[in-house]
Amino acid sequence: STQSTWEIPRAKEIQRSAPTKMSEYRATEVKQFARNLHGTTPEARWWKKFKFPILAKQFAAVTHIDFSPVKPFDFAISSSTRVMVYNAETNAVRRTLSRFKNVAYGGSFRKDGKLIVAGGEDALIQVFDLQTRAVLRSFRGHEKAVHRARFANDNVHVASASDDQTVRLWDLSTAQQLSMWAQHQDYVRCLCPSPVADAIWASGSYDHTVKLWDCRADQACIMTMQHGAPLEAILLFPGAGLLASAGGDTLKIWDILGGGRLLHSAQAAQKTITSLCLDGAGERLLTGSLDGHVRVHDVTTYKVLHNMKYSGPVLSCGISANSSHLVVGLSTGMLSIRQKSSRTTLGSTHDAAAASGGLNDSDAHGKSDRANSAALLHGGTYRYFLRGKNLLPAMQDHIVERGKKARLKDYDLYLKKFQAKDALDAALNAGRPVIGVSLMEELARRDGLRIALSGRDEAGLEPLLTFVNKHITNPRYSSLLIDVANMIFDIYASVLGQSIVIDTLFVQLRTKLSAELQFQQHLFRLLGTMELVLAAGARPAPSE
Repeated sequence: STQSTWEIPRAKEIQRSAPTKMSEYRATEVKQFARNLHGTTPEARWWKKFKFPILAKQFAAVTHIDFSPVKPFDFAISSSTRVMVYNAETNAVRRTLSRFKNVAYGGSFRKDGKLIVAGGEDALIQVFDLQTRAVLRSFRGHEKAVHRARFANDNVHVASASDDQTVRLWDLSTAQQLSMWAQHQDYVRCLCPSPVADAIWASGSYDHTVKLWDCRADQACIMTMQHGAPLEAILLFPGAGLLASAGGDTLKIWDILGGGRLLHSAQAAQKTITSLCLDGAGERLLTGSLDGHVRVHDVTTYKVLHNMKYSGPVLSCGISANSSHLVVGLSTGMLSIRQKSSRTTLGSTHDAAAASGGLNDSDAHGKSDRANSAALLHGGTYRYFLRGKNLLPAMQDHIVERGKKARLKDYDLYLKKFQAKDALDAALNAGRPVIGVSLMEELARRDGLRIALSGRDEAGLEPLLTFVNKHITNPRYSSLLIDVANMIFDIYASVLGQSIVIDTLFVQLRTKLSAELQFQQHLFRLLGTMELVLAAGARPAPSE
């Protein structure tokens, strides 16, 4: 049978007699490597609090994301022929606006969070009531697709940007067009209202220009800035003193109060930047790009502080006003929702208020009765479980130390029973490669590594070979895994050709090692060339 064919006779295990006095078992020591400095900054740790990403597959690419300015900060996404509003508390779809005959673009909230305006491929702009999903207004006049539509800060005007090279201003109450600005020479794909002036708008176009408009002036265009690439996103900072523009792989910052002076320009991505947004505090600028990265920039130095990698090109990104949700839309139709935990420890609110001077002694004593009645502990509750956690001992108290017996891991339990094969399997399934390598070293020290590798059938050998294939080129593990690979070859060479799965893994291992050897040869050639160049540069110049 296949089972009997694959079974390899085990090496004869040494019979161990139980000692008269059992000593305490020493757990396997997991190897410690030098910590990687990348990603250990406080900034990186803060952004890594956005955990547990929820991935929602949409019907098409997610082209736009907009957060409601009011609590609970729901967010709207534009994808295919619909605009979907997600509940920020449950991360589930709350409303679906699907009254579009073609692709919907740029769904955005009004300042009060009650209305949503969206454009579309059919050149129609629609205003929706979020509660009833009814179409309250429809604006007609554009000749081509409308990719951006935004409410003004006064809540009674709407502006739209279209592929017909125009920006138009509409009156919400009468659905009439108030102004049309046609100074752009190509598609207009970006639109942003001023956060401080209701009459000021900024637009970006594929003609490489950013224009500032004032609907009160005779010449509506009051400022033009040359970006140098087709504009995909623009953003006015709080206070409207600065403007960020993204086109191609370049991010530029403009001083609006200084007459459109360029303050900063840098290549901020490997591919085209598609979206810009500010965090809730206005201290970090987020950029999403087609290279699949969302980068976090400091708004004072504009340096990249953190980088987040996604599985596909990023078309849109947004972060809530309270910085609790980070939502990213991909061209593959995948929507990533990351939420930051806002859990606080017991008593943290009171401690923070006392530390800031918010509570004085009289207030504390005046509320003591209500606090004592509310602080009654009941068995089985979370507060009962945490009782006494923050209690500090007094000087006259005697502290009784109670040592806790270390609980052994599964692989240590097997190793304690001299079950080397089961211990190795448990270590490989632990989820951390360093545990598997550490146990292999421990087995090698006990002369039990060959015992753990022998006697495996196809199902037992497959995860072992997969582990070796994955980590043999890692410099931290390569010295041990090369010896393990040689040992596996010696044990199972006589039964090769009997399993397609195992044969495929051996072929993959050979291919990976060949590629690594070729890479090492190229590195040595490059090293030799660099040594020649450095030696020639260090040679003193001949005297004349």
